[in-house]
Amino acid sequence: MALNELREALELTQEQLAELMKVSQVAVPRMERGPDIYVSTLRHVIEAMGGELEIRPVLPKRTVKLQPIG
Repeated sequence: MALNELREALELTQEQLAELMKVSQVAVPRMERGPDIYVSTLRHVIEAMGGELEIRPVLPKRTVKLQPIG
């Protein structure tokens, strides 16, 4: 799911998300349109939406939960 779709599914405007993230409104569409995003930025976005980012590698016959970086 694209970031803008997730934001819209949670019924948040770009302005509301910017306020939750404590960034300028201009930063939100830039993040949503960007071809790539830092994991730390994605974590910030997800946490601002009230969630938690979990990254896990799914390997043949095994799923591993990674410890947070930093």
